[in-house]
Amino acid sequence: MNIDFMVQSNLHILRLDRGRFDHRFAVGPARWPFWDLLWVHSGTLTLEIAGISQEITAPAGILIAPNTAFHGQAKPTAEASICHFTWHHPDISAAQSYALPNLLHGADLQSLVTLLQTYGKRGVDHGMRANLLQVILDGFQPAPDPAPVSRIDQAWHEAAEKLQGIRGLVDVAALVGLSESTFRAEHRAQHQRPAGQHLQRLRLRRAEQLLLTSGMTLPEVAEAVGFAHAESLSAAFSKRYGLPPGRYRRRKQRMA
Repeated sequence: MNIDFMVQSNLHILRLDRGRFDHRFAVGPARWPFWDLLWVHSGTLTLEIAGISQEITAPAGILIAPNTAFHGQAKPTAEASICHFTWHHPDISAAQSYALPNLLHGADLQSLVTLLQTYGKRGVDHGMRANLLQVILDGFQPAPDPAPVSRIDQAWHEAAEKLQGIRGLVDVAALVGLSESTFRAEHRAQHQRPAGQHLQRLRLRRAEQLLLTSGMTLPEVAEAVGFAHAESLSAAFSKRYGLPPGRYRRRKQRMA
């Protein structure tokens, strides 16, 4: 349901919707030009946002600032609602990538979010909907400053920007002046999984983003994320997401 109105509070609601996420299909990747209030009513969503992993277990939500890239997955399913809106003079600075519930308990906020969705379905007065949204937003606070970045995470951050030129872990390690063996050991100690697995997921995650947000062909996507051949990307992608890249792209585009 699309809603389009302006109110004195400077809140301009664009969309209210509610549905179910399934672990077979990713949440995002997305980067909205407006604010996004994502509330989990049941189940759990894990989101990667601003370089930080956030697990959101009902009743809880997250307020995502405009132009903030995020993606995630349900565990294994989750019912959630969204509210997309513009906010010209927010109390929470747009410089913050996201905000989490603060002033009210999750259950209290959830009842308000549910009421907002009900208002939308019933066509309740625009001003009342905006006022209710403002009350909900008052229950959020900016995200805390992230912990200092380790040299392993620094390497992965740089590698994500240079995937096309990353041949393997030796190149990732070199970004922070480490040998491949040292990098592997430090990565496993920090993340409790093999570094090679992490690199593969990084490539596939970026491939998914390009498939859904660009018109690039499969060979072009493969080259951009560091796969030697489109066939190699297709095999790895199918194993990870359960569908070959072309079918995955078409299905997600239909759902969007």
